Amino acid sequence: MQRGNSSVVWTAGIFTLIYCSISLVNHLQYRTSALDLGMFNQALYAISHVRAPLFTLSEDGQIYPFLSCHFDFICFLYAPLQFIFGSYTLLLIQIAAIILGGLGIYRYAKPMFANGSHIPLLLLIHFFGIWGIYSALAFDFHNNVIAAMLVPWLAIAMRERKPWLTLLLVLLILSNKEIIALWTIFIVLCFGLCNWQGIRSFCKLELPLMLLCLVFGIVVIMLIQPALQGSEVNLQMERYAHLGQSLPDVLMHFVSVAPH
Repeated sequence: MQRGNSSVVWTAGIFTLIYCSISLVNHLQYRTSALDLGMFNQALYAISHVRAPLFTLSEDGQIYPFLSCHFDFICFLYAPLQFIFGSYTLLLIQIAAIILGGLGIYRYAKPMFANGSHIPLLLLIHFFGIWGIYSALAFDFHNNVIAAMLVPWLAIAMRERKPWLTLLLVLLILSNKEIIALWTIFIVLCFGLCNWQGIRSFCKLELPLMLLCLVFGIVVIMLIQPALQGSEVNLQMERYAHLGQSLPDVLMHFVSVAPH
């Protein structure tokens, strides 16, 4: 094994132990919560036993389909692991995702520097040391973390102009949460501008992906989730009621208060 690869493996191994000492120990000592780890574990257990996943922690006492609360379709991919790792499954997936995200950062940075440069390794260590990672690990589990850790690999696929791999990664990111779709539009736009090769190339790759994200987000947030909730509007919008009663109202609010 080359020295550079050995350093990466050692770095990833050390930080894996650090992350486990936070996330797994918290769960072992009953310091994890019903929201959100308990909610996801309940859904994962139901999925793995071929039952409809439900959300039973609503403040109004109502029981809703799990996907009406969070459209985290990726949980169906996790289901087989539940038989092996039980209630630790999602925590282990989250740790593995962070490690893979860091390796993506290393892989993205490596071609930018001369062979033998230590900067990619330093960037990897810096990434693994970011406070936000420890905050996420200390607060149980969220699929937002999984989506974020796919971004470095999406950046690599887009830089190397691999359309099918790029599409697969975008679909995986979208499967993590409904609102992630709107975030991903700007992620794709950002990397598209960073890798600019002309308007024709942009229209072949980045623009269709941005439209896919937009359509997916609108259909899920405004049509699918309200239907699952048995409501005319998405009940998740209630937490933004001070900004407006619907997604268009919220967007218009931001436009109205933006500096002119």
